[in-house]
Amino acid sequence: INLGWTKAALITGAKDVGLSLSIIGSFPRKEATLVEFFMNDFLQKLIDKINSDESLKTLTPSECISKLIRIPLEMQAPYISTWPQALSIQSAN
Repeated sequence: INLGWTKAALITGAKDVGLSLSIIGSFPRKEATLVEFFMNDFLQKLIDKINSDESLKTLTPSECISKLIRIPLEMQAPYISTWPQALSIQSAN
């Protein structure tokens, strides 16, 4: 989060998982690839969270809709300060 959607974030991520920094060269759209990975991973986590939330079955339709709107917003909260940067990267690619 602190590094945003930058090449520095890619470098730090590669180091954190013990990969050679040369791996970054395999991503021609470096920052855009990072944003796309995040979005795909986020979507899968959201699907998993919704599928495992048993409380959704007991809510009224309006409560269920409210919760289904709130879940992704709460999940995105830690990234809100860098999200404009991510959108900018995506729109440029």
